[in-house]
Amino acid sequence: MLYLGIRIILKYEKIGSNINGTLKILILNKITILSREYPSEKKEEEEKDEEEEKKDYLVKYLLKESLSIINHLKELIKKLLKSIKVYSLQNHIKLGLTSFVDTAEYIGYLWAILTIPNSLIEPCELTAEPYFGDPVIDGYGHIDIKINLLKVIGPVVSFLLVKEVRNFIKGYIKLKKEANNEQKN
Repeated sequence: MLYLGIRIILKYEKIGSNINGTLKILILNKITILSREYPSEKKEEEEKDEEEEKKDYLVKYLLKESLSIINHLKELIKKLLKSIKVYSLQNHIKLGLTSFVDTAEYIGYLWAILTIPNSLIEPCELTAEPYFGDPVIDGYGHIDIKINLLKVIGPVVSFLLVKEVRNFIKGYIKLKKEANNEQKN
């Protein structure tokens, strides 16, 4: 079971403020263990300055402290990528900004960046389209990957055994608990 791994299929579409998607997780390539559909639900968000300050502090902590584990994280990602087999990777982005020049500039950057995975991964089709009208970020995609769990366990365990990583996780959990306790009070 660990050698055969799991297969993850994700389909999504974002148009305007509507986000729709389907997530399926299969074992043995046929047995569905999780199937979810995600329709767009409009939620009214209440913005609180205190909560945002706490989130900003957590993000600053993550960025600052992640520098100490960045090399270990790179090694983990390299090893995890070897355990992933891509069956299909498709994504299309429609990008429009208020300035036509900015739209063209960022689309150029996206096209330059997208050539790398498109040339390295055979079933990969990542595209971007400029939209010279109203500001918009829309897109759709389909991801179908298989993860060999047996190849994942070793690198993850060795990553978690590094002292800096454990300290990073402990510090994050501690800050998160403090933020939750202050929020309850």
